[in-house]
Amino acid sequence: MEHIDRAEIFRTLCLRQQARIAGGLKLLDMRQEFLNMVKVAEAAHRMSLRQQYVPEARAEVLERLRERYGPRFPGDLGGRYLLGKLTDKLIAERYGL
Repeated sequence: MEHIDRAEIFRTLCLRQQARIAGGLKLLDMRQEFLNMVKVAEAAHRMSLRQQYVPEARAEVLERLRERYGPRFPGDLGGRYLLGKLTDKLIAERYGL
């Protein structure tokens, strides 16, 4: 995935490992930690890409739901949950994120 600086992730991981050695702590599983940190960075990148579509998609879904349930929708937690889930679904279908 683009925009993921794997070298920087590895450098940070090496610094953490050095600090653990100096502190006499148990060493990290470098491979697993690296893979986890890359996954977290990729998820953050996907989320930042996705955020640009949220206002438009949310407005579209909200308009449809208000046509169906009335102008005061969402009036409760369930309505807000439905709005969020349908917004996520629309973004996934339309943009693949």
